[in-house]
Amino acid sequence: MSAPESNSRSDPAPAGSPPADPARYEAFLMHFGRFQLQILGFVRSLVHDRTAADDVFQQTSLTIWRCFDSFREGEPFLPWALGIARKEVLHYWRSRRRDRLVFSEAALGHLADAAAALADEKVQAFLAGATPKKVIIVPGRLVNIVI
Repeated sequence: MSAPESNSRSDPAPAGSPPADPARYEAFLMHFGRFQLQILGFVRSLVHDRTAADDVFQQTSLTIWRCFDSFREGEPFLPWALGIARKEVLHYWRSRRRDRLVFSEAALGHLADAAAALADEKVQAFLAGATPKKVIIVPGRLVNIVI
């Protein structure tokens, strides 16, 4: 039997232990099950290599699980989870800095803001499956979507 693989990088979000309370575990499963495709879509919109995006999503899922005790019930889950995903994506791109074609952290931040805004349920309902041609964002606030 091999020793567990150690994670030599420092987690971007504080790594706590998973929820011990069965009700919290059930709440995690309900929230995560409802939004996992949106979280995966967010990661894939920022990491275009599918294998790497799946790895980032897996790490994001693990971090969300480990940090779920810090989630306040009654608050929107998706923005909280996308904040964790954003940190994992930034960690991925920082680790790839040696590559020649890497976005700056500011550019990645703007892309992450746009992806998070587009993941919002109200925006998805408005789009009704249409692909936006242009998204104009003021930091932290969606301004305009051109379909």
